[in-house]
Amino acid sequence: MIQAELVPLERVEAAAYNPREADPDRLDLLTLSLRKLGFILPLYALPNGHLLSGHQRLTVAKNLGCTKVPVVFIDVPENKLKGINILFNRTTNDMRSTDTSTTISRSLPIDRLQALLDAVPDKDPNAPDFYRCMTPEQVPVDTLMQGLTRQFETNAVGICRKIQHLGIHMPVVLNPEGKVVNGSFRLMALGEIKTTLVRTGNWPETFPAIRLSAEEAELADLLLNLVSMKFTVEKQYADLLRWGAYRRQENKVTDLPQSWRILVNDWKAKSAREDLDESERFWNSFRAKYGETVCDFGAGHRRVKPLLEQKGIVCSEWEPYPCDWRNEVGDGERKDLPSLVLARKVTDQFLAEVRDHRYTSVILSAVLNSVPFHFDRLCVLAVCHALCHFGGQIVGQCRAPENTSSVNYLKNRTDPDGHHLPAPSTFLLDYEPNITLGNVGIAPKVQKAHSAREVDALLKTFFTETKVVSNKNYVWFQARFPRRLNPAVLAKAVVHEFDLPYRDGERLGRAQEALDAFSARVGVDLRKHLGGVL
Repeated sequence: MIQAELVPLERVEAAAYNPREADPDRLDLLTLSLRKLGFILPLYALPNGHLLSGHQRLTVAKNLGCTKVPVVFIDVPENKLKGINILFNRTTNDMRSTDTSTTISRSLPIDRLQALLDAVPDKDPNAPDFYRCMTPEQVPVDTLMQGLTRQFETNAVGICRKIQHLGIHMPVVLNPEGKVVNGSFRLMALGEIKTTLVRTGNWPETFPAIRLSAEEAELADLLLNLVSMKFTVEKQYADLLRWGAYRRQENKVTDLPQSWRILVNDWKAKSAREDLDESERFWNSFRAKYGETVCDFGAGHRRVKPLLEQKGIVCSEWEPYPCDWRNEVGDGERKDLPSLVLARKVTDQFLAEVRDHRYTSVILSAVLNSVPFHFDRLCVLAVCHALCHFGGQIVGQCRAPENTSSVNYLKNRTDPDGHHLPAPSTFLLDYEPNITLGNVGIAPKVQKAHSAREVDALLKTFFTETKVVSNKNYVWFQARFPRRLNPAVLAKAVVHEFDLPYRDGERLGRAQEALDAFSARVGVDLRKHLGGVL
C-alpha cells in the first residue's frame, strides 16, 4: 500500500473545481477536529501536487500554522479527475446515499460534542501525534471486519468500491476495542471485491488503521461523519453533468417504450408484449392518438424512429448526446460514450426537418429525469413548445419518487416494462428535491425524480391544458394548446440547447444554425430577440 509522505504545504495545490463549499460554522468545526485529533486521515494528490482530497483540511492546516501536511500521491488519468474528486468527497465520511451535508450536520449532538471537546486536549502541530496517519497500525482485514458496526448499504458501499478498485486504501479509524469509527463502507467495499483482488494477487492481508482513545474515537465519529462542507457539484461541474445526461448502453429498450404507448392505452401501464399481441389495434390507435408526424426529442439510443417508419409514420429525432453504437460515423470514440461527430450529424438532420415539419406530437421519454437543472428543463420545454403547432401536443413520462421526500426508488430499480436494473452507486444531492448523482467514476449523471405537481407546473409554463397521471414509480403527462410564443425566451433556449457542452471544452456548436431553423419555423427572426430571460 502507498505510504503517506509529510511534505511542505507548497507541495500541494488545491483544485479549483472542488465541489465542497466551505461555510464558517462547518469550517470552525473542522478546525476543532484538526486541533483535537490532528491528521488521522491523509490528503490525496497527484504526483504534481494537484489536490484530490483534503481541500478544507489544507486550508485549516495553514490557519493553524502547520508547515507540512501528510499526503498520499497517486496517479489518476486526467479524464477521471473530477469523478475521483467527487468519490473522495463522499468516501471520507461514512455517508449513506440519502445523506447530504445538510442532513448529517443536523444530526450533530452539540451538547455531547462540547463535552468531548473539553475532554480531549489540543494537539501540537509540530508533534508526531498530530500526524498519526503517517504511522498507522496494519491490522488483519478479517479482524477489522469483526469491528464493523454500521449496516451494509448498497449505494454507499458501491461508491467506496470505486475507490478500492483504483488501489486507494484510505485508513479506517478505530476505538480502543477495535470497533470501526470511520471507514465502515470503505472496509465493506474491500470485502466485496476480495475475490478479484485475491485472483490478481492484490488482496491486502492487513489494512491501515488509526486507533484512538475512547474520547477521541467518539469525537472522531462526530466530526468525521457528521460534519461535511456543503456539496455544490451543481456549480463546479455544471457542464460535466450536462454531458453526463446521455442514455447508458445498459438501459437498452428494444421495443416501443411505455412512454410512447401509455397514451394509446388510456394511461394504463401495459407491457410491450401485450401491445404487440394486438398489433393492428395498437397501431390504429397510435395514429389516432399521436397523428402521422411525430418528434422524438431527447431520443437516447434513437431506436424509436426505425420502428415508426416501418409503420409509415414520419418521425424526426434529436439527441444531443448520442453514442455511436451502430458505428454510423466511426470516429474512433468509445461506443459507450457520446460522439460529438455523430451529435452534429444528428443535429444537422433534425434542424433541416424543423423548418417545415408540422408535428402532431412531440414525445419526451424520460428526458425530464436526465436533464440536471431546472433552467435546462425550461429550455427543453421552450424548444418543444416551438415544435408544437396549435393542434399539437407534448406527451411523455418521467420517473417519480415514492413520495415527495424520498429516493428509495433507486433500490430494486426496474425499467418501464418491469425488467430489473442493477443497483447504481448513487447518492442524494440537495440543490433540488429528489435529485441524485451516480456513475461518478466515469461520467457523473444526475437523475431528478419529479412529483406530479412539479411536472404540471413545468408544463403550464408553456401550455394551457395539461394532464398528469402518476403512480408511485412514474409520472405520465400530456400538454396541449401552446401559450403564445415568446421570441426572447425561445431564442435563449435554442442557443442553450444547441450549444450544449462536450468533454475537453468542446461544444455541440449548432446554435447559429438552430436560430436560423427555428426562426424559419416560427416566422420570427430570433437573432433580434437574444437576451431573453427564462
